[in-house]
Amino acid sequence: MRQIGIPLVLSFRYSQVQEFVMYTGSRKGAITCDTAGVKPYDLWADEINKKENLYKDMGLVFVDDTRLKIIPHNYFYSYRINCGVIEVFISGSGEWVPFAYGDRNKLTIRLGLTGIMNFRGIGKKRVQNNNETCWGAFNYAGLPTLSQLKDKKSKIAWCNIHYTFQ
Repeated sequence: MRQIGIPLVLSFRYSQVQEFVMYTGSRKGAITCDTAGVKPYDLWADEINKKENLYKDMGLVFVDDTRLKIIPHNYFYSYRINCGVIEVFISGSGEWVPFAYGDRNKLTIRLGLTGIMNFRGIGKKRVQNNNETCWGAFNYAGLPTLSQLKDKKSKIAWCNIHYTFQ
């Protein structure tokens, strides 16, 4: 094992909305909504606040080529970099899971948010540690195709936010 030497410490720098999309139903199926008057925060305030508060005080310490420490929580993980994906080993499940994207000098943690809304507001939400996609959001809503979103009072929205550490 090659030592990095002085541990590399990355801290939160900024967050950026990468994608924010909303569809509504129509007679012909899903159509894109104008999101000019809506912000991701309007739909997912709790989820976004939780991540922002967690990340702004968090530091990532690359102790060596295999160990990652998350401060101030003092969590230690075995990690590996696989094709630009930083994976951590979760001992409870015995598997490697994606944690961030990039390398030890600059990495991005991805947050994918999904909301399924009906005439009463958001019906169900999902938070993922990776980017949400159109097909992922529609599958989560139980709709295998865009053409099946017929209810004019229903909306499917998703947002991807990237948190950069340097």
